[in-house]
Amino acid sequence: MSGVAVKVLAADVLARLQGMEERGGNLTGVFRNFGGYMKGSIQKNFDAGGRPVKWAPLKISSLLSWSYGFAKGSDYRTKKGGPTKKGREILAARLPLTDTTVLRGSIAPTEIRANGIIIGTNVIYAAIHQFGGKAGRGRKVTIPARPYLMFQDEDITYLEMTLVNYILTGSI
Repeated sequence: MSGVAVKVLAADVLARLQGMEERGGNLTGVFRNFGGYMKGSIQKNFDAGGRPVKWAPLKISSLLSWSYGFAKGSDYRTKKGGPTKKGREILAARLPLTDTTVLRGSIAPTEIRANGIIIGTNVIYAAIHQFGGKAGRGRKVTIPARPYLMFQDEDITYLEMTLVNYILTGSI
């Protein structure tokens, strides 16, 4: 008799399947890893000023009110009150949601469970920037949505690969 014979040991296969089932029942470690990864991805959204679509630029009125912090006669503001060339360069480089870094610095995994993770912020004005809407006194100011809590396609791919690898091998 010629040919190839394959011997499958049912006990080994069952042990591997049982290990995969156990790992699939508690993914806390994987979700902890995801939390760190997702926080990094969100930080890249701030660095890029929005991804994959750039956020709406700041309005002129926002830039002007911010420029009032320049001292008159300084390198950034003329004695008459207008911005100097250096001041205009600084204003032109300003990105939305980066003024104080409070929002950016507040992003963190807030709850890690065996079956999921919640990542977000407790900053009171976070939602208006994520979703946009009316704000200010009398709700007269419209703030455009600048979604920063977003994951990119490559993030989803990473998360899927990590999850599958963990279930199959037990390593993250």
